[in-house]
Amino acid sequence: MSDVLHRLAALLPADRLLTGPAQLAAYESDGLTAYRTRPLAVAIPETTDEVVALVRFCHQEKLPFVARGSGTSLSGGSLPVADGIVIALNRLTRILRLDPAQRIAVVEPGVVNTQVSVAAAAHRLHYAPDPSSALICTIGGNVAFNSGGAHCLKYGMTANHILGLKAVLPTGEVVEWGGASREHIGPDWCGLFNGSEGLFGIALEITLQLLPRAECFYTVLAGYRTLEQAGDAVSAVVASGLLPGALEIMDALALEAATAAVHAEYPPGAEAVLIVELEGTREAVAADRGRLEAIIAGSQPIELGPTEDVFIRPRHPYTQALLSAVPQADPDRPRQRILLKGDVPSPLSPPSGCRFHTRCPIAEPACATSEPAITRLAQHEFACHVAARASLRPRPHHDAVDNGATRRLGKPRNDRPSRPPLVNP
Repeated sequence: MSDVLHRLAALLPADRLLTGPAQLAAYESDGLTAYRTRPLAVAIPETTDEVVALVRFCHQEKLPFVARGSGTSLSGGSLPVADGIVIALNRLTRILRLDPAQRIAVVEPGVVNTQVSVAAAAHRLHYAPDPSSALICTIGGNVAFNSGGAHCLKYGMTANHILGLKAVLPTGEVVEWGGASREHIGPDWCGLFNGSEGLFGIALEITLQLLPRAECFYTVLAGYRTLEQAGDAVSAVVASGLLPGALEIMDALALEAATAAVHAEYPPGAEAVLIVELEGTREAVAADRGRLEAIIAGSQPIELGPTEDVFIRPRHPYTQALLSAVPQADPDRPRQRILLKGDVPSPLSPPSGCRFHTRCPIAEPACATSEPAITRLAQHEFACHVAARASLRPRPHHDAVDNGATRRLGKPRNDRPSRPPLVNP
């Protein structure tokens, strides 16, 4: 062990300073695995004081460091520096304060994005930014990259929801900017820090703005023959003055990935899909619904749906996959009205034979006389995929037709037409 590692070892217990090749392998890259660099060591602090001590040590030793959350970035943002260290923040997971009256939450950088909304759900509040990796990405990483998500069109990026920061600069100096107030005087240091990708320092405590949950939602899914047609539909929606809660295009590659992952079914022949979600009061959604449907219908989609109301809890991590699962779960009733019960995913006992399971959402029909739009097994099926992908364990797929049967992902069912593989030119 080098001299610098000997001195570094004095700051942390041995089990929280990783130096072995096998231990370092997991930290060589983020989601952009085409680029890898092995760090000198990985330090795993559990308190903000330890983070500050590590940064000051690096400054004194002129040792490069990179802060890391869950490593979900697809841009190489948490790629280590050769002969430098990684400061892993995943154990700083405390929600220090949740004030429903002021509508704020103060969290440590290792708090997972969705956990903020889960904690605030009892007060009918939520944290708006929802990147696609919200199930596992951390608030500290969201600040570093100024993350957005499907709902950033209406609610803005992470920077629009950060009210205050306590951070340690690369020199080891601890600073505090902003606070609980939404009104500030002087330079917007929080805005400058957001999106700096760790170059300005490491966030230690983050004050988040919470927003009230919308009363109801209406979601439209439209398939198009070309990506250009879907883009033109987006332009038409925005030009109309409507401000959807979410407006997202899935191209051919995204459709193939969703079909392989959860056996989602999209309009046949579609090379692009547009998902538009209206949200707000029931009166506002009802008023905007007709305008939206007219605009989408005028954009010449292959298919437009759902044709029934779909009211879904905001920012639910399973929303898109559940929408995709509606026609699959009950082929004879492809368009049904469904309502997610409760504010947070509720635990369900796994179907017989399942070894990989997690907390699953509970769905119930909006009308008590109708059949369930999403069966208990179908809900559990998707939750298994999420848990297996997050933990990198084998990923079984439950067959909703043959209860208890499993099959591997990536093997399409014989009774379902498969999508031709994409070939890059």
